[in-house]
Amino acid sequence: MPVQNGLLVINVQNGYQQAVGYDEVVAKINRRLDVYHHAHHPVIFLQRTDDAFVYGSPSWELDARLQVQRDVIVLNYQTDIFFETGLVERLRHLNINSLEVCGLQTELAVDTAIRVGHNQGFQMAIQSGLATTFATPELTAEQIRCHHERVWAQGFATVYTQPLAK
Repeated sequence: MPVQNGLLVINVQNGYQQAVGYDEVVAKINRRLDVYHHAHHPVIFLQRTDDAFVYGSPSWELDARLQVQRDVIVLNYQTDIFFETGLVERLRHLNINSLEVCGLQTELAVDTAIRVGHNQGFQMAIQSGLATTFATPELTAEQIRCHHERVWAQGFATVYTQPLAK
């Protein structure tokens, strides 16, 4: 089996719709989904499942605008999407060595996915602006995103600042 690229779509769920720029991020993610689906590359959706995102509740559901096809959906119960989900084994079985990441929240699940994925030996990548979050009293969502993208680019992931192929 040839080495493949995969796309991880993290926690794009109804309960996050109030995140800054959420609708724009969903539209951009759909453009990436088109590219991966057209190339027949694996797409894996991660779906947060915990007390705030109760299994089966409206907030837990993936955003209906996402262009989900016959993609894999993995439930994650921790901020670390690799922890006790079987994700590493699934990716290795699919012969994936390069992962593009997108979704929510920048400073939590997305950041952890990039760092842990890197430590697991995957080549990690993210397109600038394909993760979002909520503002905090100290920082805007844009400041959080920009800070993390700078950190990721210093050795954890390739951060693409130009739009990738449509």
